[in-house]
Amino acid sequence: MESDLIRRRRALHALRQEGNGPVAPVPLAPDVLRDEVRASWERCAPAVSTATSAAPTEDVDLRDGWDASPIRRSAPDVVAELESTAVGGDFVAGISDATGRLLWSGGGHSLRNRTEQVNFAPGGQWDETSVGTNAIGLSLVLGRPVEVFADEHWCEAVKDWVCYSAPVRNAGGAVVGVIDLSTTWRRATEAGMSVVSALARLAEHELSRVRFPLATRATLDLQLLGSTRLAVLDGVPLLLTPRQLDYLCILETREELSLDQLRVLVDGDRALGAATVRSELASLRRAIGGGLDLDPYRLTIVVTSDRARVLRRLAAGDLEAAVESYGGPLLPHTGSPTLLEERELLDELLRTALLERGTTEQLLAYGRHHPDDRQLFQTAIVRATSLAAVLPMVDDTVRGVIGDPRLPG
Repeated sequence: MESDLIRRRRALHALRQEGNGPVAPVPLAPDVLRDEVRASWERCAPAVSTATSAAPTEDVDLRDGWDASPIRRSAPDVVAELESTAVGGDFVAGISDATGRLLWSGGGHSLRNRTEQVNFAPGGQWDETSVGTNAIGLSLVLGRPVEVFADEHWCEAVKDWVCYSAPVRNAGGAVVGVIDLSTTWRRATEAGMSVVSALARLAEHELSRVRFPLATRATLDLQLLGSTRLAVLDGVPLLLTPRQLDYLCILETREELSLDQLRVLVDGDRALGAATVRSELASLRRAIGGGLDLDPYRLTIVVTSDRARVLRRLAAGDLEAAVESYGGPLLPHTGSPTLLEERELLDELLRTALLERGTTEQLLAYGRHHPDDRQLFQTAIVRATSLAAVLPMVDDTVRGVIGDPRLPG
């Protein structure tokens, strides 16, 4: 068995050397390099240096995060079994949250010092965008149990390890964390995958018996209309890029999308490379607390938005509330052809309703976001009860478009 492991590692090492490392194009060798590992290397190349010596970590108190972990709360026996397996088999075990951040670790003392040197400890961030190809990060991307062996790891600092990970899903199908077992590559065994897979299934069985109230789920509010352009997670504003807001705006109204579907919807014929988009979406997933399933992509947290509020209030016939919720055109600076169409549709729906039955005040409130729409202002004036009532509402910008409302024509 050991000779098989040695041959496998030598083949991987030679492959990396032949390509001058995983950053350079690696020759096709499907019998040596698995497709999922090759794809992971392609995603990692623009985001992570192979010289990264340890996972990034934050100096924060993680007790609340571990206390709130659905795995700890619902499956404490799984945690105990995982630790027992790690100690008995000279493994190091870990449990992460849905973003790949370790919340708990345990296992054999002979390995703990080595793993702590690379921050395989509570607080360490083990998603792909932070530390490259590794079992926790890859299982989050693929949504299934994975093994990462020796030189399959992206970073040199962890290439002496073999790691087995499996995601854990709640009753609604959302990933809530990852279970991991790791050891040195010479101790690789098929039992590692069997153990983490079985423990993940057991944890999911326990989670399926518990129904947490909806109020405990995170809520993401998207403010996409007008100049605000903001995402707020449980009351906390997030620092997101314009493209990440485009992704959220698209995903809000779709049940799930493949990577290629999402790329085309956001950028049309000018779609970015798959590796770049995957990296951006992985970063977005971390920013929203893991509330995004990956490939196929779908939001798994409660999502609200000002766009949805406008549409819902229009459908209910509450034109006053719809106008109050409307802060301007949808994502004014987006270049997405899909979102440009959705912006035009939303504006046309609200404009049509206002021209049919809107009051002077409602027409002018909407018109301030569309100062070149002469018909809106003329309709507002026609419906005014008196010129004295409408004049204070007509500012200089509007007068420049329609002229003085006191004059004919």
